[in-house]
Amino acid sequence: CLVLGSSLRIPPAAYVPQTVAERGGKLAIGNLQLTPMASLAQLNIHALCDDLMRGLMAKLDIPIPEWELHRRVRITIQKQKIKIMGLDVDQDIPYTLFSRVRIFVRQGTLFKYESKQLTGREFIEHKIPVNDST
Repeated sequence: CLVLGSSLRIPPAAYVPQTVAERGGKLAIGNLQLTPMASLAQLNIHALCDDLMRGLMAKLDIPIPEWELHRRVRITIQKQKIKIMGLDVDQDIPYTLFSRVRIFVRQGTLFKYESKQLTGREFIEHKIPVNDST
């Protein structure tokens, strides 16, 4: 069992390495600091997780794939209200993507409106006070 970057103090996740060690399995812990289960481990490595994994992948001769970040945003506009939210890539579950948003409204080259900095959690909603006839 290889555990990386965990204090091993929070159940139920801490139970897995403890159970492995208590049943005679091999336990290796990679963490910057000493953990309460250090005495149960056959190997304790005090290093950054990224450094440890780079070394392990090199030893196993496995290339590290390029990491890609995919994000999804839903913007809905109804009348003069705009709603902006981050959505999980695979599901329609909202999450906090933007902590602050600023809205600029232009019609052609004509500047119509600029919001103050808006803050929100899972979504940001704002009414734009722009008259359609102007």
